[in-house]
Amino acid sequence: MTTTAIFVLGMHRSGTSATAATLGLLGANLGGHLIPGREDNKKGFFEDGRCVNTNIKLLRCFGTDGHGGVALPGNWRDLSETQSFFPKMQAILADLGTQPIYAIKDPRLSLVAEMWFDAAMSLGHEVKVVIAGRHPLQVAQSLERRDNVTRYRAYLTWLLYTVRAVQCARDFSRTYIAFEDLQTAVDACIVRMVELVGRPDIFFVDDERRAKINEFLDPSMINNRETTDNQFANLSKELSALYAAMSTGDEASFNQCLQRGALRMFMEMTAAYRGFLASQVAHRNLVDFSSADQSDEG
Repeated sequence: MTTTAIFVLGMHRSGTSATAATLGLLGANLGGHLIPGREDNKKGFFEDGRCVNTNIKLLRCFGTDGHGGVALPGNWRDLSETQSFFPKMQAILADLGTQPIYAIKDPRLSLVAEMWFDAAMSLGHEVKVVIAGRHPLQVAQSLERRDNVTRYRAYLTWLLYTVRAVQCARDFSRTYIAFEDLQTAVDACIVRMVELVGRPDIFFVDDERRAKINEFLDPSMINNRETTDNQFANLSKELSALYAAMSTGDEASFNQCLQRGALRMFMEMTAAYRGFLASQVAHRNLVDFSSADQSDEG
């Protein structure tokens, strides 16, 4: 039977770790290279360190760490410098694919998922996508506390990750998991994950697995439930509407939201910067690719 590859996409601080952990408890292989937890995520990130390392180095080729709404140029996959990452992705996924179902998670996947999807399909793996989401104000406040990120920059980053995740997933079987639902409607989230994967012989929920999931999903994981931002009232209102559409899987409304006022301006900003990046990459002025560190750390 075909190997199933589950990719977890979504913005930082949006429940991607909890989502990946839940997938693992339901039967997906998470591999043996997981990054350990730390003070801001004590239970663990459930990220394959090799995947994270690869994505960081790939983004460095464009002078970005993935924050601040910096979209990659439209032809980024066609550049010889980025194509060198493809066999590394294949090797990571081939290792995870020694089990019939695996899940891989790194928020940065939202920005570069197409190449990972291509790598999985080149191995004959069937791609499935779970998009984890959280209200943009809660994400922004979490990043303010943890990384001293300005709210406007956090909003811009949230928008880019969210839009890219939805765009990348549109041609594949997918489901959406809202962070708050992992606390208030976990059974419904589990059902959506199990139905998405469609392998009830391996990937399923029973009393034992449900108990482990409930034990892991500690309510204290959500320490911020604010949804009203008086500082950026108009922008926050539109971002909230976009999140509501995404979290319910209403992609038609999601696309409509992107055409309105402040969000349209945001998207034009990222598009303009993407054009700038493309011109710089074409002239090799943005980064010296030959000096980029592409070792196999992690």
